[in-house]
Amino acid sequence: MNTSIRIVSSEEERRQLVALLAEYEESLPPGLRHWSVPVTEGTSSVAILATVDDAACGCVFVSRHDDAAAVIQRLYVRPAARGQGLARALMQHAADHARVHGYHRLVLDTDKDQLPAAYQLYLSLGFRLCGPYADVGYANPVYMELPLVSSVSIDPM
Repeated sequence: MNTSIRIVSSEEERRQLVALLAEYEESLPPGLRHWSVPVTEGTSSVAILATVDDAACGCVFVSRHDDAAAVIQRLYVRPAARGQGLARALMQHAADHARVHGYHRLVLDTDKDQLPAAYQLYLSLGFRLCGPYADVGYANPVYMELPLVSSVSIDPM
């Protein structure tokens, strides 16, 4: 099995990313759906794609929040590819990207009641609760942050 985690750069990767995002949106409870693709062209934001044997199976976006923080958005792994560590690998790549670009922390929001697996994953990666960093378009958000220290990385297990 050949697994790859990389920043989306080609048109084919963008097409695969859009297909993954459509699946992601369909999988969310209706009140949590975005129906938009975060902007990555011409900004300090990137889309990161996970593939297994050249088939797209996961993604995450890293966007600039401010000079010190990057935001994690739309972490998704196809159900058939779960349990292989891809979400952790995507998050490690996201943290490495943010660190290299001078960010000191990652922030994200989730709904711990409607997305308990995501919430537990973030806790297991070292994210902790924090105050709101932005307004979100759904009820009951939980805000989380992960300090980015150059010598610390996300624990793979």
